[in-house]
Amino acid sequence: LCAGAASAESAQGAFEVTVPKLDAPPNMNGVIDDSWAKAVQVPVSFDFTYQRPGETTIAYLAQDPTALDLAFVATQKSSLTVNQETNGSGVMGDDSVGIVLYPQGTQGFTYEFIANAHGARDQVSSENTSYSPHWVAVGRRTATGYVVTMRIPFNIIRSGRSTAWHAQMYRMVVATNSMIVWSHVPNQRNATDATFAGELD
Repeated sequence: LCAGAASAESAQGAFEVTVPKLDAPPNMNGVIDDSWAKAVQVPVSFDFTYQRPGETTIAYLAQDPTALDLAFVATQKSSLTVNQETNGSGVMGDDSVGIVLYPQGTQGFTYEFIANAHGARDQVSSENTSYSPHWVAVGRRTATGYVVTMRIPFNIIRSGRSTAWHAQMYRMVVATNSMIVWSHVPNQRNATDATFAGELD
């Protein structure tokens, strides 16, 4: 147990990000433009499935007065698998990106937001089985992969007023059956285990 606790602490230290504040939301059009200039860039680059470096993915993080703003720029060599064009659980079968939020660490509710390259989206939460709040995701294919921009309102998340949220960002690649993640430590068995999640301040 002590060794596990030490690993969790080192993960949080290595994967900790202060999320910049913006006066207004960045553009939600599937493009990284000047409105994202103040966002912090975070590599989502470890292939958890095969325990090796994965394809290049950069996450952009910021917060405006009422929401968490997130964008993924994904580079992909294999053909994209993007079949789902409407919102729902089918996006999980496509090439997709997502974030899992644990606003109160290992206590409290868990929230997961997922979107594919079309911008079709889905969400799940331990809060309730019919969790279906309004949030935004826009996807756009590029010459080298795809970009997804997301805006997740703070008022759809029960944070207990915490300002240090545990989080895991990830990307799914269907062709290689890969899950590429941000936060990871040696011998971690579950990519979305809150104990080993990074931290957003």
